[in-house]
Amino acid sequence: MLGHAKTSVPVNPLAPQRGGRRRHPKMLPEDARSRLLEVVNTARDRLVVTWLADSGLRIGELTGLHLVDLHLRAGAGCGECPNAHLHVCHRCDNRNRAAAKTKPDWWVRDGVVTGGLVKRASPAMVNSYFEYMTSAVNAGPSSALTNEYASGSITAKEASTVGAVAATCSAVAPPHENPTR
Repeated sequence: MLGHAKTSVPVNPLAPQRGGRRRHPKMLPEDARSRLLEVVNTARDRLVVTWLADSGLRIGELTGLHLVDLHLRAGAGCGECPNAHLHVCHRCDNRNRAAAKTKPDWWVRDGVVTGGLVKRASPAMVNSYFEYMTSAVNAGPSSALTNEYASGSITAKEASTVGAVAATCSAVAPPHENPTR
């Protein structure tokens, strides 16, 4: 018969299905980080493993970071956190198409990012960043840091493998205003 002529509907057809198990994020085993750090060969890979494990960043958040997002010294100019931290900012115009899923408001004033999702940076994260930067500088002109951008061609899909993440976790595009504001 006609659907609009019914006086009651026993179940909302648009309601989510019940009874199925809710999927929880897959957690790595306790010793996964130490085992990964034993087998990685480069400072870049150690940086990726350390940052993903310590900060709880998503892969898109890590690969979408710009240099201005990193406040790795105490007393950063943003004033949002007294310790080392980083700002996860959703950007639609990343060269590598990486994007954070969270979209809090953020802006750049006088070259300093304020707002976004603020995450603390552990001492291990800071050490792995400086190890990576010094090894990339020592690699010579063929390193990823030969211009103001590092390898911007890595996609978030490629970043899901530890060995595939390029320097985009510390790469930067020039600071700009939040396009959504």
